Amino acid sequence: MAQEKIQFQTYAEAIAYMNQLTGSVKSMWYALDMKGYYLPEYSSTAVTAAYLWKIANNKCFHLFKKETQQGTLLKPSTKANLLDEISLLVKSDMAINEKNMPDKTWLINVLFFLNPNHSLFKKPFDDAEMQVTKDQIQLLKDLDTSLFRGKGRCIFFRRTQEQVIAQKYDAINQRISKQKARIQRKQKEKNSAISSLLRAEGKQENLKRTLEFLNKDKKL
Repeated sequence: MAQEKIQFQTYAEAIAYMNQLTGSVKSMWYALDMKGYYLPEYSSTAVTAAYLWKIANNKCFHLFKKETQQGTLLKPSTKANLLDEISLLVKSDMAINEKNMPDKTWLINVLFFLNPNHSLFKKPFDDAEMQVTKDQIQLLKDLDTSLFRGKGRCIFFRRTQEQVIAQKYDAINQRISKQKARIQRKQKEKNSAISSLLRAEGKQENLKRTLEFLNKDKKL
């Protein structure tokens, strides 16, 4: 069922009316925040009028506060890398990119919501392999191990072969994921650019009609 539309005489009149309802970008951010939307920090470059308008109209990916949990990175990661990983998991329009970047906490928590078992949230090896008793520590302290210590690092304890292979596999998998995310993001940006162009052409046509309407009024 088609929604009833309000007809304005000019585009400027429509903008003025909408601004009366929304106020400022900050007003809109707080309004959505109070509705329970999980938003990037207001100070982040992701928070724009276009982004908030898409969220309000359910036109882009978004979460609610009640859905999210605190994620904790167990491996270092940049905001760009986190965005790449999220892009692989979100198929709809995200309305954010490297130029309009959310804060890191938002990116971490969103990725944790999408995939809590992601390698960035996993410890590099099994905890069981690192459990040491107080008696074992005291035993080592009681031994005189000062002789034959090289200038390099101590290597008495080593990782298992499985841990080494798992770490290499994880590193390769992350590189592949980054490449996939970059390709996917570029495609999304291309599609977004095409949509923006089509919208601009539509606005241009509306302006043309408005000018024609105003010119007719002048002739009358």
